[in-house]
Amino acid sequence: MTVRESMAHGDLHGLNVLVTPEGEPTLIDYGDVRRANAALDPVTLELSVVYHPAMQGHLGGWPSEMQAENWGDIDVFCSGCPVEAFVRACRAWAVNVSAGEQEVLATAYAYSVRQVKYGNASLPLALRVAAGTVDALRH
Repeated sequence: MTVRESMAHGDLHGLNVLVTPEGEPTLIDYGDVRRANAALDPVTLELSVVYHPAMQGHLGGWPSEMQAENWGDIDVFCSGCPVEAFVRACRAWAVNVSAGEQEVLATAYAYSVRQVKYGNASLPLALRVAAGTVDALRH
């Protein structure tokens, strides 16, 4: 598999983006900056709406476990998504900067498996994303 390498924030989620009163975004928390595959930041940002504890209970039951397992199919995954434009923008960013679909899928798999160490309420969804992405990578 081919990947593109770039500098990555490494922990890009909504709570690490502050917005000034004028609407200017500022990134904080640079403790995980490193060279990584180019899809890492956009995939991390996209999945943070599902995995981050601060988001628990704010998405109205989206995604279902079936949708999580079909993460690779953006249309299935986004069905009923309350932040669909955001998710689609993150996914488009990931595809645009990566070496291709396999890199994006592998990144989602790795980020999802990493959620095991946190053991929070989103773990069942993370395991379903991981299962679905590894299945897609095999085909």
